[in-house]
Amino acid sequence: MIPVDKLHPGKYQARISYPEEKLKQLAASIEKDGVIQPIVVCPSREGYEVCAGWGRVLACRSLGRKEIPAIVRNLSEPEKAKLGVMENIQRQDLNVVETARAYQILGETCKMTQEEVASAVGVTRDVVAQTLRILTFPKDLQNLLVQGIVTQSHGEALARLANIPEQLKEAIAEVVSKNLTSTQTEQIVAWILERTKLREDISEFASSEEFLMTLGYFQFMPSLEKKFNICPSCLDQGKSLYIVANMHHIMTWGCSVCGWRSYNADAPLIRLLDRTRALLLKKKALNNSLTKTSEAEKLTGQTPN
Repeated sequence: MIPVDKLHPGKYQARISYPEEKLKQLAASIEKDGVIQPIVVCPSREGYEVCAGWGRVLACRSLGRKEIPAIVRNLSEPEKAKLGVMENIQRQDLNVVETARAYQILGETCKMTQEEVASAVGVTRDVVAQTLRILTFPKDLQNLLVQGIVTQSHGEALARLANIPEQLKEAIAEVVSKNLTSTQTEQIVAWILERTKLREDISEFASSEEFLMTLGYFQFMPSLEKKFNICPSCLDQGKSLYIVANMHHIMTWGCSVCGWRSYNADAPLIRLLDRTRALLLKKKALNNSLTKTSEAEKLTGQTPN
């Protein structure tokens, strides 16, 4: 029997938190039947490190018990890690993030490969790899998974926005408020990534020499039409400008000094405008799709996964 005030949690605890309801149930069971299975501890400078059974310690503390039955062992670090993790996994009451952390502990501390972890816990290697990826998700996204608000499939899609936090928050809000499916979530994420890239390209273009050339072109267009012969690129005011083509009443100018062509000035801007227009049309199509899905749910009374 060891005093509960001499116990502290092990460093390889996979569990992040103990649900209050489950702790109450465990405390009620202990109050009725006592601690049937002793905890496992290792001696430490502070007293004893609990390698298995920290939940039972918390339950005893909540009941005001001063002591708890324990088995004292001298274990290596890998042995401590494996003992604590395997006990929690076998109880099958870890959430997805805690399960991922358990696999990580087995891999890093016990030096187990993903195949060995999979064999030890009774799942496939793919399941281990997919679960471990959860630990790379932003914390806010991990919390949503723990709460069951989104699935791991949603998380995989949303995690693509991890490097752009504001857009991630925007996507999460839309996914949660509209109860989007994982497929719809992937579409929204793809659209946001495309919009982000377009914004970056617009910003880059606005600070480039090409943009100055475009502004110069539009600024000097009246002069060009009056044949003042001012090149917006090299600003040559001689007789350098000439008409390269005049098809369909559209003049294309060229400079014999620097080789500038008027289509070189407006082409980048036109491409950005075309991409913006296409992006807006894609968003409109997405919104229409979400509206139809929402209406179908109301008619059938079903909610997609």
